[in-house]
This record gives sequence, structure tokens and C-alpha cells, in this order.
Amino acid sequence: MFNKIRRGTPIPESVSPVDAGETMARDYHKYIYRKVMFIVGCIIAAILVFAFAATYGSSNISIMDVYATIWNHFFNQEALDPYMDWAIFTVRLPRICAGLIAGMSLGVAGAAMQSMMKNPLADPYTTGISSGASFGATLAIGLGITVGGAGDAGLVLTAFVFSLIPAAVIILVSSLKHTSAATMILAGIAIMYLFRRNTTRWWLPVCAMP
Repeated sequence: MFNKIRRGTPIPESVSPVDAGETMARDYHKYIYRKVMFIVGCIIAAILVFAFAATYGSSNISIMDVYATIWNHFFNQEALDPYMDWAIFTVRLPRICAGLIAGMSLGVAGAAMQSMMKNPLADPYTTGISSGASFGATLAIGLGITVGGAGDAGLVLTAFVFSLIPAAVIILVSSLKHTSAATMILAGIAIMYLFRRNTTRWWLPVCAMP
């Protein structure tokens, strides 16, 4: 009944407005509860995966050692193992935190993109942004054409600048009259194939070089 009411279907005469409102409120609370439980589950899974990822490396550190080291680092300095503390907090923890931040940022960006375009197919690949960045990175690696100087910083900046080209094209297409989300997706796919073909054209000769 909640779906029918949400879609604008008239409320049956046998159902009073009070009962309909209570049903909608109850369904809404269930929806929020499922979302909250999903977020809590994701947080617990991230904590477990965090400890599991911290065990990978040249040093043999178990999951319990990871938790014990983190606890001792903040609350019990007397039982702290200096080597494990250094390996976890200096080598492994920054990499894991960087991966978590990158994953959360990509998730938020993807959700925002799909919400704005009202299409679940919207992502950096179907919009051509990823292909534009790949083409810019190929120019920087193969031909040495960079934006902002040489080195890793120039490579990253070149890829970022070329990723803005498909985004600018999609923005221009969206400014036209009677433009739908499907039209913007198709424009992004066309740009994706254009950049991908040129990336292959430039990258294969570079790989064939001795």
C-alpha cells in the first residue's frame, strides 16, 4: 500500500487518512532502520578488513597482534611492542587509511553522479572521464607531454586535466534544451570510445619500442 500511495494512487475509501499516514510512517521508519543497519554493518566490515589488511607484509603479524598493538599504542604503553607499533602505524596504517579514504570518496562521487544524472549507469567509465584521464596519462608517459612539469606530479595533473574534457562536454550537452540523462550518458560513451581509440593508437607504438 505504501508503494501505491507513494506513486500517487488515490487512497481507498476503506482506509482512513490516519491509518494511511501511520502505514507510511511505519514503512519510512523501516526504510531508515535498514539504511542505518547497512551502514553499521559496513563500518564493522571495514574494521575487520582493516585488521586483516594490516597482517599482510614482510612481518608475520596476526590479527590479534594488530588489535593488541593498537590498544597498547593508545592505552597501555608498557606492553607496547616497538617493532609491531612501527610496522603498523608507520608502514601499514597510512596505506590502509588512504585506501579507505579513496574508496569512500569514489563511492560518494559515484552516488552524487548517479543522483544528478538520474541514471544508475553513470560512472567515470560510461561518461568518458576515466578514458580522458587514461589518454592524458598515455601522452605524459609515451610522449612526455605533461601539464605542470615533469615527474609524477605532472603525470597526475595531465590525467586530471584531460579528465575534465569529457566532463565539460557533458555539461555543455546538459545545457541544451530537451536533454535527457540518457543523452548525456550516450555522449559520454561516445567520448569514451574516442579517447580509448586514441589511447590505443598512442600506447601500442610505445609498448613496441625497445
